[in-house]
Amino acid sequence: MVPFSCKIVRCVSASVLFLIVLILALSDARAQTANPQETLKQYCAELKKNPNNYALREKIIKLVRTMKPAPAIPADAKNYAKRAESAFNKAKTEADFTQAAKEYDKALLIAPWVSNYYYNCAVTYEKAAKPEEAMHCYELYLAAVPRAGDAGTIRRHIADLDKQVQIANSQDAFKQYCADLKKNPNDYALRDKIIRLVRTMKPAPAVPADAEKYASSAESAFSKAKSGADIAKAAKEYEKALLIAPWVPDYYYNCAVIYERVLKPEKAIHYYDLYLVAAPKASDAYAIHKHIADLEDKVYRVEKIEGATIEMMEKEAPIAGAGPYASVSVIPFEASYALLKDYKDPIIQFRVALISDLRSRGKFSKIIDGSTDRSPATLKVTGKVLNMRITGTAARIWGGAMAGSSWMQIYVKATDTRTGKVVAEKIIATNNNAWGAAWSNSDMSMPVDMAQIISAYLCTVIPAK
Repeated sequence: MVPFSCKIVRCVSASVLFLIVLILALSDARAQTANPQETLKQYCAELKKNPNNYALREKIIKLVRTMKPAPAIPADAKNYAKRAESAFNKAKTEADFTQAAKEYDKALLIAPWVSNYYYNCAVTYEKAAKPEEAMHCYELYLAAVPRAGDAGTIRRHIADLDKQVQIANSQDAFKQYCADLKKNPNDYALRDKIIRLVRTMKPAPAVPADAEKYASSAESAFSKAKSGADIAKAAKEYEKALLIAPWVPDYYYNCAVIYERVLKPEKAIHYYDLYLVAAPKASDAYAIHKHIADLEDKVYRVEKIEGATIEMMEKEAPIAGAGPYASVSVIPFEASYALLKDYKDPIIQFRVALISDLRSRGKFSKIIDGSTDRSPATLKVTGKVLNMRITGTAARIWGGAMAGSSWMQIYVKATDTRTGKVVAEKIIATNNNAWGAAWSNSDMSMPVDMAQIISAYLCTVIPAK
């Protein structure tokens, strides 16, 4: 039990603390009220060090609105405003209007509370095709005159300008991504990024004439093809089209079909994946998903372990004649773009848990995270998440066991970095029990469970130094 005297001390301490805070707040308020001119002077000096501090501009405007009388507009500010008005009236190009706006900016650095300067500066920046700068000035105009007669119209106009800014930012990013892709055509992650960006753009960018020309050439080459080399040429033409217009779903689909014909299933998989990213609601989406799985079976022709558990993995036979290995680098596992869209976080969770479990087992001297550390290792672990499903919490709550099982299927490969020889290669699949999952958290723990299973497999079959 707390002694009565202690309680009194605590109450007194709390009261004293409250009084101290109140006195400090009141003294600060009095300081500002007693000498607002000095406060304004200080704020304006700070603004000159950082003219784009819009929060500080708002603070200045709010302070000035409390001052009676309002501060006089300095002569230098008036001179800059006159120069801006003159430049505006003479302006013929966007560059001319930009120069006029810069004069208003100079006036607003000296008198950053004058509402008309903000309004005129906003109009000038619009003429200069700079919607973001115009938007900021309109917002500060409303801060200075919140009850202006045109406030409603200005707010709606700000919303329109914001849309223009978003579109401009999207277009800038789009141009940059396309330029980057030309430097590295095999950057499939960048292609995915371009496709997702284009899907947000309204209207979507037009397909350039050169891309259509290459696509037409590809169709013609494919229809006339008499040999594998002829078909491969058609694929190359589609790839030229996809370097110019890397968001067109039909080009990806056709390119995938052609690569299948020339027995390059791995490339076909990449293009089918990108087709599904570009057209996720395509009528054939489900069939394409299944087809990708069939192609992956052809690519990854290795032994498959179904229903894997840690106990099963620990009974696997060690690999004879390999190693021993002291250091292991775990490279981020690949996954289709469709899987990354739905399960990006669980896939990252799987990789982190795999590295963590390998370290905790302590079999190898060093476990390297290949996503951030390029240190040399004697063994490299790579792989691909071939397929997975994690039943969501809401589905499990409402559907129980009827919501089905969660599962993962992963291709894993361990390669000797000194010789390039593949030491171990398996497809490992595991799943939970739908009835058990209805009463446990095994859906959400699936990535970690799978990581521990693969860790157990590697630590069991790979000889360590």
